[in-house]
Amino acid sequence: MTSRSEIAVRVLLFAGLAERAGVRERRLAELPAALTIDALLARLERDYPFLREVPFTVARNRALARRDEALEDGDEVALLPPVSGG
Repeated sequence: MTSRSEIAVRVLLFAGLAERAGVRERRLAELPAALTIDALLARLERDYPFLREVPFTVARNRALARRDEALEDGDEVALLPPVSGG
């Protein structure tokens, strides 16, 4: 098995996060293979500084994720704002 030095991930933004970013989906390639979700978020904050200021939950491949989880090539990462209802 060969070790990949780079990965690509798909990032999905929902509701108000997508509105503020102006995009609902972003594909990021040529990322370091040892990238964690937290490091990915730091990378996204360069393009979308508002992410530092708003609450959201992170899902990886449709399951809630810890920010210290390592990403793999082809992963889908979703940024989910709080949901309100009544």
